[in-house]
Amino acid sequence: MKTIIVATGLSLVLFGSTSATATSVSINRPLTNACFDAAALRQSPDGIKDCNSAITYETTTAGEERMANLVNRGILLLLANKTGDAARDFDEALSLDPRQPEALLGKAIEQWRAGNNSAAVTLASQSLQYHPERPAVAYLIRGLANEQQGQLHAAYEDLQTARRLEPTWDEPAQQLQRYHVVNR
Repeated sequence: MKTIIVATGLSLVLFGSTSATATSVSINRPLTNACFDAAALRQSPDGIKDCNSAITYETTTAGEERMANLVNRGILLLLANKTGDAARDFDEALSLDPRQPEALLGKAIEQWRAGNNSAAVTLASQSLQYHPERPAVAYLIRGLANEQQGQLHAAYEDLQTARRLEPTWDEPAQQLQRYHVVNR
């Protein structure tokens, strides 16, 4: 059995401006597949119900499949602005695998939304260490969090990296429009 991991759904939580792709899909698990599809297609709240069912009926209390369903449900909960519930799902996923890059990135987004920019920077950096599916999203969230902390040079570098990694994604370029570089 393969594990479901949704990376790109996290960028949709931020800005809703890109299409979703997946790294793999679970086989012979209809509820788990529905949870994955809901996260990939941003279908909340029905997707949350699918994920709840998948977690209850198809996954064990530990393992990659449970972790993946928790990450997918966390994405859907962020889309539904249920950040506390999303944080719990990301935390539980990280208790199963502390190096899971998509859970770290989801938690970074949740922390950024909560105004905890220092934690968002740390979590986005940790996500990058473990190679998320779309590192540009981690650079973007880290850049936005750095900006909120007044770390403008670091923010600019992260936003530039996000744009360089995904030149067709509009969000980094839009964020960079707020910057004016002055040579001294």
